[in-house]
Amino acid sequence: LGATGCLVLAEMHLTRGEHEEGRQLLSAAAHNKLSTSNALWHRYLTGVHAHRLGWGEEAHRAYSEVVADGAALVPSLSLQAQFMLGFLPPLHQQASPLSKLANDGLRRSKKQGDRMRELGFQLLLAFADVRSGSLASARIRLQQLQDAYALAGRPGQTAALLCRVGRLYQEMGDADVADRCFNLALAQARQIDNPRVLAEALTFVADRHLEKAEYPDSMLLHLEALALRRQGQGAWAVATSLRGAGVAGLRQDLAHQSR
Repeated sequence: LGATGCLVLAEMHLTRGEHEEGRQLLSAAAHNKLSTSNALWHRYLTGVHAHRLGWGEEAHRAYSEVVADGAALVPSLSLQAQFMLGFLPPLHQQASPLSKLANDGLRRSKKQGDRMRELGFQLLLAFADVRSGSLASARIRLQQLQDAYALAGRPGQTAALLCRVGRLYQEMGDADVADRCFNLALAQARQIDNPRVLAEALTFVADRHLEKAEYPDSMLLHLEALALRRQGQGAWAVATSLRGAGVAGLRQDLAHQSR
């Protein structure tokens, strides 16, 4: 495979949560002579790999370089890196810097006519609203996002983002709306061949069952997510599902004993 072929396959594996395969292909691509655009793509995917494994500083460096260097050369990739940057701590938890990054990304995406990334930066602004306590503004943004993601017809792009919309509703105490978002995200995730996104949606829904003391349903969904994550999604992802299934099982046993 040439550099471009390696990067195409690396992105496919990373999108599916197959980290080791993605890493190997990124390493193979680096041994080729990379064009300027491919070098930026390689740097972005290196950031994605680090991000998914929880290596925040490395991911931050990679995304920041792509945002700066790709603005004129590959604007769409620069925008995507900027969007991903908004989910890294501590920026993701800080209302003012997150709002500044998201507003800049929103301006750039509107200028490029990039509707999906425009919605993505609106999502980051909703996070910033919640962090600053502007819940009324957050709800307006989230309703618009919920409607857009439900009708987008592109579940490969919207399922994971709907999970984030649901998480924000959950943070604000709107549990019923959060459930609708999570269930819609799960329905969309079942339409595509992406074990990472499906496992993530399963986990959100399973955790809500756990909160509602619906322990058997929670355990089944966590175990389904675990089976997907064991196919190569990394120790942290596997541990997340093991934790969920274990807690659901323990609470179900305690409920039986109390009865």
